[in-house]
Amino acid sequence: LPESVPLLPYAAAVVEQLQFEEHGLAGLCWAISDRYLDIGDFPNSERFITESNRLYTAVDDKRNMGATIERLGTLALNQGDVVKAFGYFEQYKQINEEACKANPESEDLKNLLAISYEKLGDLFQAQGKMEEALSYFEKETELFEELYAANPRSESLKNGLAISYERLGGIFQAQGKMEEALGYFEKDLKLTEELYAANPHSARLGVGLGVSYEALGKWHAAQNDAKQALHFYRKGLALYAQWHAVTGRPDVGAWIEAVRGRIAALE
Repeated sequence: LPESVPLLPYAAAVVEQLQFEEHGLAGLCWAISDRYLDIGDFPNSERFITESNRLYTAVDDKRNMGATIERLGTLALNQGDVVKAFGYFEQYKQINEEACKANPESEDLKNLLAISYEKLGDLFQAQGKMEEALSYFEKETELFEELYAANPRSESLKNGLAISYERLGGIFQAQGKMEEALGYFEKDLKLTEELYAANPHSARLGVGLGVSYEALGKWHAAQNDAKQALHFYRKGLALYAQWHAVTGRPDVGAWIEAVRGRIAALE
């Protein structure tokens, strides 16, 4: 929160005076890291989450060890260090795989493992390594399908499965496998429409449905079907505009401009 920013130097001084020795400091370090992240100070955010990770490691708190390692990977990406990010995300995956092996019935642990696969898939996709990305997204999807089948009332699992379908569709489209891509995009759309219909006041779900429409718009544009591409682009644009007005999210604002450009190119 903005009002907490002036307190950062004081909180940091308290932690430093105590030399990071108490286990109870792990949560405080994490909170300070969060605030630095909020204001875009990545080096200080990394410094404090590193200390939090050290404290959790000292008491063998594997769940929080994993969470802090995932944050370190994200911070490394924010600072442009892909190699370092890969190392952290690989560690995160290993921790979650070991935890799931020890407790194979845990929905929570399987969900964390799916997220770790997603992180690695995103990283490989950003590097253009589509086969590696596909492997991780398929593992992620398999877990979400299993989890959702066991708990079909869960909005978060249904949303996670929808997103994993959208990712697979994007990979197949990038590989020129258009029919496979369409199948996954349609699965994604079915789930996201159901989610949004059940909770139409959710900005997260509204924007997610916009992403699903835009993905299908891109697919039809690649097939030179301007009519259908425009249909889906306009549906996506309407949702982006609706929820950007509410949330002011800058990423959604950028998506609005991108979709407007695609529409203009087809009209």
